[in-house]
Amino acid sequence: MSARSLQRRPALRERVREATATAILEAAEEVAVRRGLEATSIAAIAAHAGVAVGTLYNYFPDRDALLVALFQMRRAQLIPQIETVAEAARALPFEQRLRAVVTGTFEVLERARRFCTLAMNDPHMVKLKAKPALQPALVTALVDVLRPVSGSASVDQANMIYGAIKQLLALRIEHDERLAPAAPILVDTFLRGIKKK
Repeated sequence: MSARSLQRRPALRERVREATATAILEAAEEVAVRRGLEATSIAAIAAHAGVAVGTLYNYFPDRDALLVALFQMRRAQLIPQIETVAEAARALPFEQRLRAVVTGTFEVLERARRFCTLAMNDPHMVKLKAKPALQPALVTALVDVLRPVSGSASVDQANMIYGAIKQLLALRIEHDERLAPAAPILVDTFLRGIKKK
């Protein structure tokens, strides 16, 4: 056996291990969305992932560690997407840039709707996450958009927009409605206030 083939084996094993861990985490997400976090058992996750319970314990020491890993995985996927949305809008004029960041954020969250449903609707998720998933990244992106226009008020305004996004996300998920139509409503209200039609 050549030295080159020996070097490839650990890489292949690591890729298989990563793929299995990801499959377990995605199964956990699906089971938790269907059953609720408290009713999500290791046995149900293992069955849905198509692995033995013992195999699952080779990857995660317990259910809470598995769910924390799920949250961390999704956060690691979502934050760069938010940052990409913000960077893509950087050269736009203020209003277009704000609209692009808010709309892009709703699109990112729509693609992660299953996870957002779990994170937003299950009170037990709060005790599992160490810190908010998107708030720092999204607030930073919004401050960057608002600072040239709002100066020192930009941090408060960015947090207000973040709060509105979070609330609209929760409401739209609860009513099984698409997220994107809320973006122009949010931005119009923020920029122009509430006007009688």
